[in-house]
Amino acid sequence: MTTVPEITLTGQCRCPTLLVAPGSDTRETTTPWAIIRLWKQRHEQRRMLARLSDHLLRDVGISRESALAEANKWFWQD
Repeated sequence: MTTVPEITLTGQCRCPTLLVAPGSDTRETTTPWAIIRLWKQRHEQRRMLARLSDHLLRDVGISRESALAEANKWFWQD
């Protein structure tokens, strides 16, 4: 199973930086394609979260307000 690296925005330019676990293969997780893939996953997951019914949100223990707050984040925001 591949873990998704964490991306944080640092410095004045707010450029994305990958935080890679010690001992992990950095070739796969520090490429621009890995960042784009992560951003795409976030965008799709947040879009799906926004579409969940109130019933399903209650099942997973998330309020509508929390779901919308997460769904309204930009794709680069953690």
